[in-house]
Amino acid sequence: MKDRILKLAENVTDQQKNDINSTPFMSLCLDESIDITKSARLAVFARYCVGNIIKEELIAITSLLTTTKGTDICTAVRNSLAEKEIDLKKNCFSNH
Repeated sequence: MKDRILKLAENVTDQQKNDINSTPFMSLCLDESIDITKSARLAVFARYCVGNIIKEELIAITSLLTTTKGTDICTAVRNSLAEKEIDLKKNCFSNH
């Protein structure tokens, strides 16, 4: 049963990656909060179109290990998207 769940999760992740990398635009929604152990957590959501359907999917939940400053959040977002093999340059970011 565990193997089946892991394969289904992998399939969902692959489908998300393919959908996001094939859309011309996407937006990100970030939600930072502190859990009961006083650890900062960051949830990263992507909103994008697949055909005529707008999807909003959870991409990652990650810990912010140092501080919750903008640079730390940006690094966490970039790392989460890179881990999922989502092409930032193609979709929504410029490197200045």
